[in-house]
Amino acid sequence: MAQPIKGAGTCMSFSAVKPVTYDAVGFAALAWTPSTELRVSGDLNATRSLTTVQRICSQEVKKILGSIDEGSQSIELGFDPANGGQVILHDAFRNASDNSVYARRTLSNGHVTYYEGLVSQEGDTTVDGDEVVWKGQLEINGARIDIPA
Repeated sequence: MAQPIKGAGTCMSFSAVKPVTYDAVGFAALAWTPSTELRVSGDLNATRSLTTVQRICSQEVKKILGSIDEGSQSIELGFDPANGGQVILHDAFRNASDNSVYARRTLSNGHVTYYEGLVSQEGDTTVDGDEVVWKGQLEINGARIDIPA
C-alpha cells in the first residue's frame, strides 16, 4: 500500500514569464522564483459544467457534462514584500491587467503540479498575534499539468 503524502515539505514557486509551450517541457524550462514559507496551499479542485436537457415528449431529463473550470486556489505565505515570489504575485494583481502568473507546487514526495493563474485577491494579515502572512487567491486559467514523483 502506498504511503500517504505529507503536506509538510510542500513548496511553491512562481514565474511571470509565459512558457514557450503549455506542457511539462515548457513549464520545466522556466526560471522559477521560490515563495517565502508556504502556510496554506488551498485546494486544487476542478469542476465541470452541467447542462440539463428536458425532453418534453419522452418526459426524460438528459444531463450532459460541459467545460472544465479548474477553479481557484487560496495561498498563504510568510509575509515578505521583498521576496521575489510575492513580488510576482503582487505585480500581477496591481497591474490591473489579465497578466497571468505561472505556478509550480512541489509536494513533499517530489510530485510537481504546474498551472497558470490570475491573482484575483491579495493582502496581508496578522495571524495569532505573532506572524504576518500574505494571503492571495489564484484563479486557475487553463489545464493543470501533473508530473508524478
